[in-house]
Amino acid sequence: PEQRYPGMGALAEDLRAFLEGRVVRAHATGPLVELRKWVGRNRSFAGVLLALGASLFAGLFASQAFFLEARAERDRVLRLADGKRLAELVANAATLWPATPERVTAYDQWLAEARALAQRLETHQATLASLRVGARAGAAGRFTFLQTEAQWEHDTLADLVDELARFAAAGGLLGDVERRRAFAKTVAERTLTSSEARSRWDEARRAIAAPGESPAYRGLALAPQLGLLPLGPDPDSGLWQFAHLASGSEPRRDASGTLLLDEASGLVLVLIPGGSFLMGAQSEDPALPNYCADAFANELPPHEVELTPFFLSKFEMTQGQWQRATGSNPSTYGPANTELALTLLHPVETVSRGQCLELARRLGLELPTEAQWEYAARAGTDTPWWTGSDPRALQGAVNLADQAVVRAGGEWPQIERWLDDGWFRHAPVAALRANPFGLHHVLGNVWEWCRDDFGSYALPVRPGDGLRVLAAPGMPVGRGGGYVNNAAFARTSLRDSRSDSPHLLFGLRPARALEP
Repeated sequence: PEQRYPGMGALAEDLRAFLEGRVVRAHATGPLVELRKWVGRNRSFAGVLLALGASLFAGLFASQAFFLEARAERDRVLRLADGKRLAELVANAATLWPATPERVTAYDQWLAEARALAQRLETHQATLASLRVGARAGAAGRFTFLQTEAQWEHDTLADLVDELARFAAAGGLLGDVERRRAFAKTVAERTLTSSEARSRWDEARRAIAAPGESPAYRGLALAPQLGLLPLGPDPDSGLWQFAHLASGSEPRRDASGTLLLDEASGLVLVLIPGGSFLMGAQSEDPALPNYCADAFANELPPHEVELTPFFLSKFEMTQGQWQRATGSNPSTYGPANTELALTLLHPVETVSRGQCLELARRLGLELPTEAQWEYAARAGTDTPWWTGSDPRALQGAVNLADQAVVRAGGEWPQIERWLDDGWFRHAPVAALRANPFGLHHVLGNVWEWCRDDFGSYALPVRPGDGLRVLAAPGMPVGRGGGYVNNAAFARTSLRDSRSDSPHLLFGLRPARALEP
């Protein structure tokens, strides 16, 4: 009874629905049945709608594929852009020296870009791992692809990941610039404005300007120098010494006032008084100044040079100081040479003049001119060595080819049989006694690059620092002799010119001009 029509009206409605192709109440109904019946009634219109739907679906599919390809292309472009950004950051970092207060804003801008780039390292690593899923793994971690474009994309991304990982690592460039920024932010306070710094500078300036206390300076009015801290006068020479904080820590003093260096120590700069001196040598008259029977033609003639005061390192630059400034130690003989038991207190060597000029620039320093070097090495003397005219007086003051070489099995014509300095290779920078200006190893140990190019002594020098004025570039000049030489090659007037490439026997003794 419940399946019967409730009345004739309902039956009539079902008959009309059947005749019109609609769903009748007496049969199953639902969305699909309703749709089938509608299509049956409207075949042409339904066909049009179906075609439109298929076209729309195909369009959506094509749009999605295009979107995915566009996004992949965008990612490839961004990876290339990150490689370019990294190269630009590395290049820009090389210009952000020395670490002084006026560069803090530039450091902040550089660090903001660098940190943003470093944060994308994980994304690049994930993309690289995804690319490698479709590669063939070969020997030595080499991944190969059948398509040239895929190989190029992989290799470019792999290079970016490697370089960016080194860039962001603890010992990488990002951390180095962070340290530079921290130093630049505090150096003025540490060396000029703190109460301790002001007190030390007040005492230094007073003593240096007092002829009774510091006669060598002749009343010099020295302004406080950014980046330097006064250490007091040398107990032997009386010349004032200053800690250079950008190159390392301030050295300690013992009870006698002698400086005690360790591997973390920075450079110690001696304030060299200005004055005139006779530069070069002559081999004709023993009664005249600067006589040396062994003088070469390029040491002639003796000529007077006037210099203004300047700073010069008390010691040759150590391997530790170079390593802190550059992140590497180029020396042939250093701690890595385990059989020699050398330390980072030995002089850096195997460096070119160009490398030394760049390192000095980074630290706000420079190389001495030939005139400055010889003036400081002579320290008021006019003899072949600052110790006098007898080479045997060099005992205890120089490291040359000697009995220590013989004991180590070495043998060559330049060995001085009368000398025994105790060192087969170079010695620690403070090992032997200093000259009258308080400078150690100006003769022997390692040759020291100068700022000048090699030029005739007939050419003039620049007022102030004595730089030789050349019409055209020449060969770099080294001074002082080294541990493989004899005494004749360690004379104060001897000059040696070399190509501008790293030399095993060459290091440096940095200088600095006085700030007004």
